[in-house]
Amino acid sequence: AHPGNGAACLLVSSFTDGVVRSAQGSSTFLRALRQILDAREAEEALAESAQASPCAGPDPVLLGRVLDGDVAGGPAPRRVRMVYVPTARYALRVGSENTPGKQRQRARADGRSRRRIMERYVYDALAADRAGCEVRAITVDLDDGSAKQPACLTAEGDACQGGKNPVADGFPEDGHAALKSWNPHLIVVDGGNTFWLHRCLVARSDKRDGVGSWTSAFSSACSGPSGALYVGISAGAILAGKHVETACWKRWDDPRVVPGMESYADWKGVEGMGFAMDNSIFPHMDDEWEDTVNAERLQVQSDVVALRESDGLFIDGRGGMYSYIGNDNAEPNACVES
Repeated sequence: AHPGNGAACLLVSSFTDGVVRSAQGSSTFLRALRQILDAREAEEALAESAQASPCAGPDPVLLGRVLDGDVAGGPAPRRVRMVYVPTARYALRVGSENTPGKQRQRARADGRSRRRIMERYVYDALAADRAGCEVRAITVDLDDGSAKQPACLTAEGDACQGGKNPVADGFPEDGHAALKSWNPHLIVVDGGNTFWLHRCLVARSDKRDGVGSWTSAFSSACSGPSGALYVGISAGAILAGKHVETACWKRWDDPRVVPGMESYADWKGVEGMGFAMDNSIFPHMDDEWEDTVNAERLQVQSDVVALRESDGLFIDGRGGMYSYIGNDNAEPNACVES
């Protein structure tokens, strides 16, 4: 395997089963997030020190304290910026009795509910580390490029609830700003229709300067020693893989939502973002899919990692390493190697 783009990411079938209820998954997720927060805090403290004394450079005493995790007299409050991407859930269902407007309304409400669970989980875990924890979250739709539903979770609740000017409150104006200038610590791409998610990923660019796809925005946001942690759930996990055709194997996702790519055959060989190095991802693995996976994986030009509900795959692209997070009852690498 090769290191891909240098991103750190955690890929799961289910956030609840693969992270919240999994001791190993939870430990991996929180350890990676804390490392990113620590790296950012060190960078910011040293930058401030160097700016204060441009000729002398960073204060050596402060440098030593930063390395020891002791900044400004003690650990600073954790301030997390989280981007949540529910685009895969926003795909319209072909043949649904509900109107497109009703489908979108329900999908947005469902996405907001799911995001709140993640916000609370992150807040509770980090608030146990230090007082004054804050989790700022924004929802980004890759289809229209919007950044909506700003929230700031603190010990007093949602400090941003009802705010009329999110940008003035420190939130990004749109989706590209959320991934770029807002400099998030955590990016969560949720499940739903993989084909719609991929279509939105590749169909739009930053119209303000005419360049820069979503793929490059994700790659830039997640790369480097202090880049954001990418968490891919189900479709979000498939998207991070080398190929997305594993979404065809169960036939749960409907490709008809993407004009010109309406059949499963159209998706053969279509590439994902490549965060998972040489691996393609097959989420929601169960015994009933074993024969299907073992047959189909021979046709894919990559390794295939099959993830059960409580499984996960953590990739540290910076070091070219990945580790499997498996439950006690499953064969961890039964479908990993091609």
